[in-house]
Amino acid sequence: RLQLGAIQAQMDVTTAARSSIVRALSALRTLGDAAGEAAAMGALADLAVQERLPLEAESLYRNALARLGVAIAPAISWRLHSGLGSVLRSRGALDEAAAELRAAAREGERMSASVRAGERRAAFSSDKGDVYAQLAYVEIARGNTDSAFEASERLRARELLDLLAQGRVTLPVRGGANDTLASREQDLRRQIDVLTGELESARTVGALRGPLAPERTSVAVREALAQVQRRYGDLLLQMRESQPEYSAIVTGRVASARRIRSRLAAGEALLEYLVGDSTTLLFVVTGDTTATIDLGVSRHELAKLVDFSRGMLGRPSASASSDLWRAPLR
Repeated sequence: RLQLGAIQAQMDVTTAARSSIVRALSALRTLGDAAGEAAAMGALADLAVQERLPLEAESLYRNALARLGVAIAPAISWRLHSGLGSVLRSRGALDEAAAELRAAAREGERMSASVRAGERRAAFSSDKGDVYAQLAYVEIARGNTDSAFEASERLRARELLDLLAQGRVTLPVRGGANDTLASREQDLRRQIDVLTGELESARTVGALRGPLAPERTSVAVREALAQVQRRYGDLLLQMRESQPEYSAIVTGRVASARRIRSRLAAGEALLEYLVGDSTTLLFVVTGDTTATIDLGVSRHELAKLVDFSRGMLGRPSASASSDLWRAPLR
């Protein structure tokens, strides 16, 4: 019913969508599925946004987050924080919006490594990337250009971590032995991914079979996940002392705009692009300042231009000389 309501909302059949979502909410409440209830409330909030009822949407997002509580359900919580952040941004509550968008980014980072297939991962990353873009827009509106640049860098760090999660990273150490700390880090990271996925599956099973037996399973998985996360945190502290370079990679630490400015010589500038659903931002970092330029090109428009350019390069017309392309490519 919840999925049906989402489809009906996409078709702009809002009355039917609201009816389906409300029925789903009632059923999930009867089953005692807190995370499912939060997801249904979030769907109602999304529908309120679609109907241009921002105050109703804000109230629903807040109620959904309160119902979710401390439950580990990043697939749901990131959407709730992101939606609430967008609504707060639309009414000019920029400080609160920034806090919610940061929370959405954190929740998205918790679950992204568990997306395995390459195509699904690409779609997932594109979906989550807009949270960082929105956070950058909010920080620029607040006059915090350096913080906006940091949001862009966090997205790049996230993409690198997602890439590393697809395989093992082997680092040689003194004496040519394999790096056991790096192997332990990757093993624990995979355990966290698996347990997080099991927790999401247990919640889904609970909605189908009833709350009692699956709830015990969820508790056991949640306790195991907490233990592995503690072990992972202790290992990262150990690695920061013995292998700071590797630790910097796997924790997603980013370079600040101030640090980059200190590394730039006179006359040098770093250009960095943040492509969002609504526009593309260009960050220009020089030795003494960080500036932003709104290029006014959305992700969709940019993708069409790239596809057009690739098509022209790959299939030049018979009358066009290949020399026309060589000079620009050089």
